[in-house]
Amino acid sequence: MNEINISCNFVKYPINKKNLRLFCSEILGSKGYSIYTVSIIFVNKDELKRMKYKYFKKNIYTDIIAFNLNEKNEELDGELYISYNYVKNNAKFYKTDFEKELRRVVSHGLLHLIGYKDDTTESKLEMTNLEDFFMDFSKNKQILC
Repeated sequence: MNEINISCNFVKYPINKKNLRLFCSEILGSKGYSIYTVSIIFVNKDELKRMKYKYFKKNIYTDIIAFNLNEKNEELDGELYISYNYVKNNAKFYKTDFEKELRRVVSHGLLHLIGYKDDTTESKLEMTNLEDFFMDFSKNKQILC
């Protein structure tokens, strides 16, 4: 069963949930995943910072945290926690469109769920190239209302 759950814990954001689900499904399908369960949870930046410290022992703000919940030999099961406001701030900082930045962050999180790393220069470049591809891949489906 394919399932992408989207939740905003504290405020309604102008997210087109249908298109966000399609965007995620296209990425996962292109990487060979036919069965998956992914939850996308929007939280505030302070909550995400606490999670980053609790689970990764890093006391920093971040835009996304990905948790792969797979047991051995199971299909993809994971959670993406996203700070909507932090992504919005990053869009301003990097002088890019908010829609593009959100697509990049979601793509980045999904790539982490399926096993990509960004802990070396080479692996970071590979992820960035894939993010760029996926951002263009589905740009006709707006994920922001």
